[in-house]
Amino acid sequence: MSETKNSNLDLDFVFDDNEDPDIQSLFEENHFDDDDDKDDHIISQMNINTKDHEPITQKKMRSLCDFEPDMDALLLTAESSMIIEGMKYYTKSDFSSNTLPIYLEARKGIEFYMKILNRSPNNYRRLKILIDSDIDCQKVERIAFNLYQRLYDEIPETDRQKLDAFENLHFLFKEATQKASISNSMKTLKKYLLISGKIDEGKLRECSNREHTEFKNDINNLRKHLKLALEMTKKGNSEITKNIKGKDLNVFIIRTSEFLSYYYRLVGNDENVNYFNRIFNIYRKYFVIRD
Repeated sequence: MSETKNSNLDLDFVFDDNEDPDIQSLFEENHFDDDDDKDDHIISQMNINTKDHEPITQKKMRSLCDFEPDMDALLLTAESSMIIEGMKYYTKSDFSSNTLPIYLEARKGIEFYMKILNRSPNNYRRLKILIDSDIDCQKVERIAFNLYQRLYDEIPETDRQKLDAFENLHFLFKEATQKASISNSMKTLKKYLLISGKIDEGKLRECSNREHTEFKNDINNLRKHLKLALEMTKKGNSEITKNIKGKDLNVFIIRTSEFLSYYYRLVGNDENVNYFNRIFNIYRKYFVIRD
């Protein structure tokens, strides 16, 4: 799968040169001519013989199949609006916890485009009529293709290139989902901290003794997102919330590693205690962020 060379791209390029790079301006555009959709071809296909007046002795009953919608087309239009919504937050560098479901839906939408192109390029070409007539579908395709052109200095023309274009866009939403997930874990961690920011040892001890499913899930998610946060510090581009680089991520790593170290001390897992305590001591002493 192709990945963007620098995930901290200035996304002004995803819009046409004459367009306002603000995502809101996309919703005000009209790319259609009033004469695009005509019903003349339907009328021309009607074979009516005005001289034939023989009575119709048998009518074919219409079944449910006659009314079956094109599910690919319906899903494409529905998912495209979610992708546009995700782009709106991405261009604002908003990776707060409340954007997590939006980015997840946007990723799912891009994956649907990729699925069609990967499994049935002919079906994508059939749906191109819809894409060219639906404003949200147009925007999604234009954003993906402009991103590809920015990265490779050419317009995607083959099915493979078009698939790569959507994979690049999917990578951006994957990264956005990771950042929003960490923001969501910051909220989770606060459930076990005092107002001062220190660990609520009494609550943590009570939760570890009861071992409720919710608490176990929180521990697993905090471990997973701590690992993700550590990887992000190595790659750079560690902006979680708008205009705040590094600081919040560093605080998350310190608080989470301290919390996990204390938890594993309660349950008697010395190996994990040493591991998370080592992370805590490193990040407590040094501001380890590569912007």
